[in-house]
Amino acid sequence: MNDSSKTTEIQPAEAVERQGWYSWWSSKTGTMVAVGLLVVVAGTLLFGQLSSLGIWEPWEADEILAAREYAERGDEKAAEAPKDGEDGKSKLEHARVQPEQLRDGADAPEPNWATPTIDGRRVTRPLLKTWLISWSIGKSDDSSRFEVGKLERSARLPIAVSVFLLVLLVFFWIKSHFDTWSALLASVVLVSAPAVFFGAHTLSTGMLFVVVSSLAVMAYFQLAHACDPKERWLWGALLGVALSLSFLELRFWGLVTPLAVIVGYAVTQLPFEQVARARANPSGVAVMVERLDVGLAVASLLGAGGVLLWGLQRSADATNDVYFLPHVLQWIAILVPSFILLAGLFLARRTRAVRSLIGGPGALAVVMTAIVVALVTMAYGDANPLRRIDGEIAGKIPLLTFLLENHLTGSSLAKDHLHFAMWVRQLGFSLLPWVALVPLGVGYCARAARLEDDDGKPLTDLMSAQSSFKRLLLVWGFMTAVVVAASSGFDHYYYAGYLPLLVGVGLMLGDVAFWKRARLHSLVVYAMGFVAVATIMMLGKDLERFPDRFMEAYLVFQEDLELPDDFSFGKTLKAIKYGWAIMLATFFFGLASWAGLTLRTLRELPGRFRAWRARRKAKGDETAEDGGEFIETPQHIEKTQDEVSPLRKRAWQKEAYRAEEGLIPALARLVELPSTWGAIVAIAGVATAGIFLFSFAPKLSAHLSQQGIFQTYTEVAADDEPLYRHNVSVGDSSVYLGEVPQISRTEAFVDRFDDEERFFVVIPRDRLAAINYDIRKRFGRDLPVLDDSSSRLLLASNKLEDGEEQKNFISKAIVDNPKEFEPEIPLRFAKNGRIMPATYDDRLELIGWNIDRKPEDGTFPTYKWGEKAKLTFYFRVKKRISGQQKIFMHVDYPGSRIHGDHEPANGDFPTNYWLPGDIVKDEYELNIDSYSSPGIYTIWMGFYRGSRRMQVEPKQAHDGDNRVLVGKIEVEGML
Repeated sequence: MNDSSKTTEIQPAEAVERQGWYSWWSSKTGTMVAVGLLVVVAGTLLFGQLSSLGIWEPWEADEILAAREYAERGDEKAAEAPKDGEDGKSKLEHARVQPEQLRDGADAPEPNWATPTIDGRRVTRPLLKTWLISWSIGKSDDSSRFEVGKLERSARLPIAVSVFLLVLLVFFWIKSHFDTWSALLASVVLVSAPAVFFGAHTLSTGMLFVVVSSLAVMAYFQLAHACDPKERWLWGALLGVALSLSFLELRFWGLVTPLAVIVGYAVTQLPFEQVARARANPSGVAVMVERLDVGLAVASLLGAGGVLLWGLQRSADATNDVYFLPHVLQWIAILVPSFILLAGLFLARRTRAVRSLIGGPGALAVVMTAIVVALVTMAYGDANPLRRIDGEIAGKIPLLTFLLENHLTGSSLAKDHLHFAMWVRQLGFSLLPWVALVPLGVGYCARAARLEDDDGKPLTDLMSAQSSFKRLLLVWGFMTAVVVAASSGFDHYYYAGYLPLLVGVGLMLGDVAFWKRARLHSLVVYAMGFVAVATIMMLGKDLERFPDRFMEAYLVFQEDLELPDDFSFGKTLKAIKYGWAIMLATFFFGLASWAGLTLRTLRELPGRFRAWRARRKAKGDETAEDGGEFIETPQHIEKTQDEVSPLRKRAWQKEAYRAEEGLIPALARLVELPSTWGAIVAIAGVATAGIFLFSFAPKLSAHLSQQGIFQTYTEVAADDEPLYRHNVSVGDSSVYLGEVPQISRTEAFVDRFDDEERFFVVIPRDRLAAINYDIRKRFGRDLPVLDDSSSRLLLASNKLEDGEEQKNFISKAIVDNPKEFEPEIPLRFAKNGRIMPATYDDRLELIGWNIDRKPEDGTFPTYKWGEKAKLTFYFRVKKRISGQQKIFMHVDYPGSRIHGDHEPANGDFPTNYWLPGDIVKDEYELNIDSYSSPGIYTIWMGFYRGSRRMQVEPKQAHDGDNRVLVGKIEVEGML
């Protein structure tokens, strides 16, 4: 329903906003300011941590290793596999081994420029990324100590630069079709998404492919809408370059991804172009799709079906010769998508989207791409020939393996294909906080698929560049999801469609006319707000519980990142979550203007009451002389609006209120007008990205990289003080420790510990207790630890210098001067007239304990639901304890129990490494369960391993079930 006929102008504030704000940004000065702001924001987020974040191993380390081997190609021969029979295996056995072994035979030529390798083994890694990194880092440094930060920066710099250039290109691309403000918002949204700026900081992502494939789609769109012949040749050449780079980066799927977007876009343009022609010339428009087009498309689809039938038949014929089958799936994976794309081209060949590819510029792009594809495939095929047994192809075809597959590092959560949970993680956590607006951005772009406007009138701009642009974003996001889902069977999991999703959000934020219209339908805006707030709250809560998911998409969905159990992002994440929820709710629900109108209503209640009394007294008079006049609707809304719905009337009242003078209306304008709110949300997005990059990422990097350990060594060690590793198996692929000598035997390590010469050693964190036991047993002192920031490794030395802090957390669990120590709350029991502590298996004594609260009235420490009681227990070791004992703790009240079972000393100091004579303290936080029955609880504790408990003496010390009575606490409810 068209309301314009019934109303005068109802958005004076937004009208002024449209004239002033947008016209200034579209000026030359505004454009220069926008570019400057974008450069500062993009530069900070893309280059801010390139050298500070350590190389994450093994994910980024493998990329560096492949690039370094490529840079050193020719210096030494690649490793070769044994010839047939030399290792005792027959031809048939060789044919049944893994594809990597099949293509690494000694009869294969040496790797060439088209063959990436790791440790001499041919791998299906991106060529373009390998080339760029090898060029930027060069050959390995012979020195065992290198400048920390230099390698990290140089390895990541090419990808960061490419992303930076893409962001600038996106700005000018959008500006050429929309306006400067929308281009700035979209570009800021793009660069402040974690998928983008973390993608530039981690070599293990597919961000480089996102750049080149996005460039291909952008060049194609410009080619399809360019009219000037010179511009068409320029865009055609750029399309050829981008498609060639996409193939170099991701081979077959690198070509399929942008081509799928282009073909999908062309097919979706069919109905819109047909309708546009019919409206322009109803009597003379030819049908867009003719029989020939349909016939060719059907023939192509039949070709895809024929390939599938051939594969099924081939599988049925080779049931007993399974080692011949893998290449059949390879042919299906290449031919079926190719036939489907060809069918789409035939079907849409009369659209402008396809016709733009026919001619000189399109042919130039095709030829350029074909040359690159031919050169790479021939070079790789020459260096990786087929394997045949009895004339049949054995295993996979090496060339097709290279074109299709992508070898990942470690155990991925995506075993065979992407699943729904992985999509949520990849899109949800990689787009925080913008993911809250992504569904709305998709819906906004979907409006370009309408044939009529909200009033039912035919749209006249169906084929305009802006409408086509939005439809391209829709198709782009969808088709990239389809391609990555199909290619996930070949270890491709990185989504390449982040750009259209984020650009759609930016365009939505910058469209004031859209928000003007949407706010007349309050329920629609409220529904949008509910989706946005619910999304940010749900994903924020998930990150609080599972912080490791924040980096899964950049670490090939590694199944276990080995982060500490207590790792979290702390209160900062909560502030981000609730801050965004409030900001979104304020805009979508109009909370500021609602508050102002509510306050006005409260102030006018006395006047309303007086007016009601006056009307009652006057018996029908419309207005009392002393009652004043109360106007329920804004003055600029005509009387004919009395029949509109209350929600729409309230929306008009809010719009009018934002145009008024005063503090609250000014605040409402600031946080609720689309332009100013767009600026606020963009600033909030950049600030959130800064917290993610400069706070959260370093916390994760401390556990995922060895940089911190190595950097501490370079800072504290003299030039002649060596570094070793003990029980650390990293191999030569490690960036930081690959060339560090290994001390294999514990005896050799302990023997060197008392040397006068200082040395350093990297040890596994979970081996500290065992190593520290050997050191203390022999030398009577703890192993000096200088860096314990990593959850995987520790940096230790044989001595500490003045001013250096001992970070051996085992030593903190051992009481100094055990002969002089007395616990705060001693535990003693009577036996045969003697007072003695409780003992466990006559090996361990519980000598006392402590609690963090002391009752003032002499009763018991009191805790409420949800609080934590901090308990410390002290044990004197009498004899060596066999096995790793656990502590069970029962905090009992009739009908209720609070469990406190745990590993002693937080699991860092197992009992079998406790030395006789030591006093070990166990610090534990007992969570007071909510809804526990209020009352006095008794604390019982003991040790167990498996199903056996350690025996307690004397009898007076336990309850007959080897549980020692420690003390009591009182639990209170919240009321």
